[in-house]
Amino acid sequence: MKRLAAIALGLLPIASCSSAELTRSAAKTLPTAHSTFVAKYTSAEWLDGGYQEYVAQGGPNNAALLQAVSGADASKIELKVPYAFVVDEITGIADTPLGQGIKQVDFRWSRVGIPDVLKPMVSIFGTGQSVFRRYDDGWRVETLSSLITNRTAPELTSTQKTQVDEFKAAELGRQQKERQAYLDLLTASKTPTKELLRGELQLVLGAYGEHAFAGGNYVVSDVSVTVSYAQQPARRLRGSFMTDEYPAREASQQVQWFGCVDGFSVAPMPTGHPGVTVILRWANELGCGAPQAWAFNVPTIEEAKRTVEEANRALTEWRGKYGHLAGGR
Repeated sequence: MKRLAAIALGLLPIASCSSAELTRSAAKTLPTAHSTFVAKYTSAEWLDGGYQEYVAQGGPNNAALLQAVSGADASKIELKVPYAFVVDEITGIADTPLGQGIKQVDFRWSRVGIPDVLKPMVSIFGTGQSVFRRYDDGWRVETLSSLITNRTAPELTSTQKTQVDEFKAAELGRQQKERQAYLDLLTASKTPTKELLRGELQLVLGAYGEHAFAGGNYVVSDVSVTVSYAQQPARRLRGSFMTDEYPAREASQQVQWFGCVDGFSVAPMPTGHPGVTVILRWANELGCGAPQAWAFNVPTIEEAKRTVEEANRALTEWRGKYGHLAGGR
């Protein structure tokens, strides 16, 4: 239940009411002359859980709702066609402590013009209270206050229940279809369709980079960069000043999907040999790990530059197709 602000009312006579008696039928006519009941409105209040119901029934994706609604958020709903308030019933007339010739009038009101499709979610009914004063020419309203909205969801008719169920089923189907379309697009964004560049890895051994050998290969595709390390036995090599130990390594592969990549750059490795640095980024919704820099060696600086150029070009094209999957990147 929601209490609206008290509304002061100019003194308006009831022509049909005698100066001595205020009847319910006579009292019912006066509030309707107040600006609250004369005006037209487009903003309305939700029932308890009404906004959630609106969303569950499709919200702006539901054509039937869209015909009636111009906007909605958790606090209110805006209608395309204005509605009005009406007084439905006078529920009581009582004396007040303010003195003789003053009456408190309680009434029930409703909103008229609310589309049927919105009635399961929008508040329609409420109660109100007004104060009447008796003058020599009859009774007049002094204040119209304490308008209270009933937010309790009404009992739906079988027709309304059927419609609600149909709307919810349609929205669930739409969401499932949208989700599947997203998953299909995500799969496509991870599936290579062409190989753009292939090269040989350069593994560097020795504290001063004096030993190097091929250690696998790398491939730049239209969706990722894949580095495949060849199996290597343990090596013991003697350099210029010291003996270097190189442990055995199993064959392995690392795939860096463009959805988790910020860019590629050329950077010299600690040994002085050229390398390609892959700058990764954080994107939990896409299953990426923590941000980091990951690199692999290539034989020459020219090849590193060529690889970086091709990889960044492919990344730009990927973002043009699938960037919205990664927050518009």
